[in-house]
Amino acid sequence: MKSIVNFIKNKKYLLLALIILLLILVLGSIFSFSSYYRIGFSFKFFFDSLVSYFLSIFKMENNEVYTTFDLIKDINLGVVSSSPVLDTIPKFILPFNLELIGEYLKEWFFIIFNKDSFINYFGVILNIFSYSNILVLLIILIFSLKMIFSSLFFNPLDISKIGYTSKYLKLERFNNLVFHPIYKFISEFYEYIKTHKFLNLYIFLIFLYINVISIIIDFFSYFFLFSSSFDLFIILKFIFSSIYLAFPILVNVPLFIWIILIYLFIDRRRKARALVRLLRLESNNMDFCKNHLGMVNLVDGLMGGYKTSMITDFALTQSKIYRYDLEDNLYLYRSYLPYFNFVYLEKYIDYLSFKGLIYNHGQIEELLEKRFNVADNSLTYRRNEYYFGYNFKIYKDYYWNGVYKISVKQILIEYAKNYFYFACQKSFIYSNYAIHIVEEVIKDGYFPKYISQYFFVNEKDYDLFKSYSHKLDLNEIRIKKYYGKNTENNKGKTAVISFGVIAYSEAEKDLGNQNTNKIYDLKSDETNPLNDGTDLILKMLRHVCTLNYKPFIKMFLDMQRFGDLASKYKDISTALIRATKVENKCALRFWDLEAIICRFVISLRKRVDIRMKEARNRVGVFYYLFNKMTYCFERYYNRLISKYSYKKLTLLVKGREEDVGEEFVYSLMNAKTFANSYRTDSHYSLFKEVLAESKKGLYTEDTYSSLDPSLDELEEQHSYFNDRLFKLFRRNKISSKKVENSVEDFFDEKE
Repeated sequence: MKSIVNFIKNKKYLLLALIILLLILVLGSIFSFSSYYRIGFSFKFFFDSLVSYFLSIFKMENNEVYTTFDLIKDINLGVVSSSPVLDTIPKFILPFNLELIGEYLKEWFFIIFNKDSFINYFGVILNIFSYSNILVLLIILIFSLKMIFSSLFFNPLDISKIGYTSKYLKLERFNNLVFHPIYKFISEFYEYIKTHKFLNLYIFLIFLYINVISIIIDFFSYFFLFSSSFDLFIILKFIFSSIYLAFPILVNVPLFIWIILIYLFIDRRRKARALVRLLRLESNNMDFCKNHLGMVNLVDGLMGGYKTSMITDFALTQSKIYRYDLEDNLYLYRSYLPYFNFVYLEKYIDYLSFKGLIYNHGQIEELLEKRFNVADNSLTYRRNEYYFGYNFKIYKDYYWNGVYKISVKQILIEYAKNYFYFACQKSFIYSNYAIHIVEEVIKDGYFPKYISQYFFVNEKDYDLFKSYSHKLDLNEIRIKKYYGKNTENNKGKTAVISFGVIAYSEAEKDLGNQNTNKIYDLKSDETNPLNDGTDLILKMLRHVCTLNYKPFIKMFLDMQRFGDLASKYKDISTALIRATKVENKCALRFWDLEAIICRFVISLRKRVDIRMKEARNRVGVFYYLFNKMTYCFERYYNRLISKYSYKKLTLLVKGREEDVGEEFVYSLMNAKTFANSYRTDSHYSLFKEVLAESKKGLYTEDTYSSLDPSLDELEEQHSYFNDRLFKLFRRNKISSKKVENSVEDFFDEKE
């Protein structure tokens, strides 16, 4: 007995799923027994039409096909007793006479658009106004109910009592004991039947009993029948029979069910279209980054002008472009050697990177060149083995692209460099602030797969795709830091980042300008912003990493004003970018009406919340129920806004600061750029340490005593301007006292 109980506990979802399946079969057999006959006839019709189709291909004599349309006629004539859909057969005719249809339409038109009809319309409007007394009564009733609610729920109670009322705690306890376990069981059961394909089976059986499956089979049957006979009347047969079979289904479904189904269908379609629109905008962003951004890109604007947002999105987009470009390069090199198994080379690169023997493409190239040179010069009998199994006896040792030869050695080296970066599971982005990235490179299969989940990530898989950008060591772009005079050689580090995208926020504060850099000496042996060689690295950035004639390293810098940056950096920049216009958009269609309703409910919820906080210290049943009913609107609104809204930016792109520039449209999607991708207070940790030790704040700082600040209050500001004024006026005051004293002394001497 105990084992049976344990089996039921462990298999509770399976048993329930089987019981529901058995229930559907029993009820379907009792109430929709004719559907079995109908599905059998549909299959017979399908096979007959398929036979007719193949007979027509070989020009053989075609037999008569008994169609669904013929079955319907026989049913109406009493030949067949079994009903094709339900017990009730709709009695209607479908007019195929075009002249008769034209007469009907003409008659309806003149019935609707005539003088009497308009008079009747106006009479209806007057009739509505005749019920104005009822409207006034309803308005009075609504205001009365509002006053009653206000007096019951918003009047202050005992302020000494805080927390929750006893009724609230009882309701919450009842909810936790009854409704929450039921909801949890239903949600877990739904996940079970969805993952174990029971849900698809239930839907299939329901569609079978309401003859939807039969209609789908008939569609293919009529398709083959039409293809074999080219009889246009068959299309009318199919339309008539489909309407005939579907009509009982349509009229027997309640109206509110239709409303829900239609809304769910429209909502699903518009969300799918919204995702397509976001993906199209993302594609436009990628085209912009490919065609209009250079190696070094400067972004400027006012505070809050989306500078950091732009370089964050540029970096994320460019990182995605690099993934796709690397995959294209890999395919290109595989097409050069179609009979070579590149898996040997890929596993070799995976081994070297896993063991920490290679760190960048330069080391890969040097290592493989030595390997291939050894094979070419001294180990010719083992050349195939050193070339990862390439058969030189059968195939050429080069590829001819129609213009020049590409050696096998060069192809394998370039493939290895591209594969090394493509298979890397870490981010391609370096930044001086943290960037959250929702993407993944999966290496579980035979070949790495890149997945970008910005618009498709769900709550359960969110943490699986989460990663962050690399820390940007600015010394790696300061060549003098490693190779200048009086500096030690930093073993294991380079003076340049080998591959990737660099997002450099608040760049002008670090690089300095002509005023802030006056304290430094260009000829100094110590590294400083004037002589660190950053500008040299930026000028040669293209030469660091170029794969298949494409540079795979870019830099994005943001600043508040181009003028704050030294001219040597502005001159080497490929693009100066500024956002001139920002518009908030939503990719969802028909969103405005929903937004109005949701914002109204949210506003009402906010007002009730404020009044409740003002009037009560305790949370009661009313607030609990009101919160339950209105929270779904706020959650629905916030989730759709977060996923489907975006900012449309009009960017002014210039080659130099004095150029006129050209305008482009760029989109910042909430699901990508503003999905907790970065923090605008990236330097907060520096201030947090100071704030943690501070003894001053809003509660302790002194306030002004009046609208006219006293001299002491002005002096406590420690303003440079005020200090200069104090010195000026006090100096004049001292000199005037000296003049006054000298005049008095002069007259005293005369006397």
